[in-house]
Amino acid sequence: MSSIKIVDLELSQPIEPLTGLDDYSDVWILLRLHGFPVGEAQVPVISNRIEPERLIDAAIAWAGWSILLHLLEDNVLNSASDSTSGLVDSLAATLTSVQTLQQQADPLQSLKENLRSGLKNSGDRPACQKYRLSKAKWFVTVAVCTRDNAEQLKECLDALEKLEYPDYEVIVVDNAPQSKAVSKLLDQRNSARIRYIVEPRLGSSWGRNRALQEARGDIIVFTEDNARPDPLWLLSLVTTLQNPGISMVLGLTYPFEKANQAQLESLSKFERSFERKVYSLKAPEFPTPPYQIFELGGRYNLAGWRGNFEDLQGFDVALGTDYIPASVTTADLLYRLITKGYNLAYDPTALVKVAYSSDYNEMRRQKQFESTGIFAFLTKCYINEPENRNKVLWYALKALWQEWFWPSRSKPLSKMNRNRVLSIKHLKATLIGPQYYRKALKKARELTAQYNQNGARS
Repeated sequence: MSSIKIVDLELSQPIEPLTGLDDYSDVWILLRLHGFPVGEAQVPVISNRIEPERLIDAAIAWAGWSILLHLLEDNVLNSASDSTSGLVDSLAATLTSVQTLQQQADPLQSLKENLRSGLKNSGDRPACQKYRLSKAKWFVTVAVCTRDNAEQLKECLDALEKLEYPDYEVIVVDNAPQSKAVSKLLDQRNSARIRYIVEPRLGSSWGRNRALQEARGDIIVFTEDNARPDPLWLLSLVTTLQNPGISMVLGLTYPFEKANQAQLESLSKFERSFERKVYSLKAPEFPTPPYQIFELGGRYNLAGWRGNFEDLQGFDVALGTDYIPASVTTADLLYRLITKGYNLAYDPTALVKVAYSSDYNEMRRQKQFESTGIFAFLTKCYINEPENRNKVLWYALKALWQEWFWPSRSKPLSKMNRNRVLSIKHLKATLIGPQYYRKALKKARELTAQYNQNGARS
């Protein structure tokens, strides 16, 4: 299976050719402007080199208008900071910029010429970064849940200590560890910013709830040990969280370094979207009840106000066991958030890269595990929401139909008999969801009885 090389391209810097592409079939380009993601472009590899002109053409074709929008936003922020009249003058300046664009025969062609000559920043920092820094007034807790995975955790912590945010802490929750690998790693690191906590109860929800309990921040952010947060990540999450009416924020999740089909299929289309959105019961994407909430992701990239996490009473420990994947516990939390009438934002400038497994069979097993979790979540809804049981059943039947045919649509699986075998495995994994939910519920009750809220045995 051909590999896909993933590269970052900063559009405000001179664009250099890409070389050394002999082993790749395609290049996926994460387009950045002033450090923030604005889109992606896919370029097939014809030789072992891609010239700057071809890179610029791809950037314009795939994300031209997103780049222009970012530049217009910067113009608003620059005008607001320089003007004594504030917002009115800044909006007037932006309107002038829009009118200038409209007068041009082809705004994208003008942008292309600017990219060739290089986009210039005004001042030491671009306006988009200055604005986000001005919003960085809240103390933030970043929670990372792990289990004996010191190797992956080391790279995650390396990224977290490079965050461009003035005031934050990192909590590492070691969930029912079987070794001292993580403890030794943090002893060697000896960082005043990082705290190490052991949660003896096995399960992602137990670990995350322990992080909520121990957190000192006004804002709490969750990620995982195989994540590589971007330096500007917290700035974007905290800024978006301060928009009126926003209770929690999801960010962009993207594969780390090179990828193959298995790694790309690990992400949903929502997690790799570059369109800002606000989700609520009023949004057309979210009928009532919004059972498809799990499609939004959020396991690696979720921020919220402490009070909202407390209002929701944290993550459901019955869903956060070794029977059910961590992604479903996040989906359940967001489901409860939306159904309570809160608003959830998605900000693609808050970037986290994830080191996914490149093994296709492992990816398939993970997909099957997630299907088990989805139907465990639907079982919980069926039990707890008697008024919505018909809707739960209808959505479950629809999901079953999609699960049955999903493997046959996977490009790498070309043989129909293999597709059908995989479909049966996927279907079985789906159907055991209700049974696993009942087992997980029983296990959660046992652990609740055995331990107090601080994780010590009663």
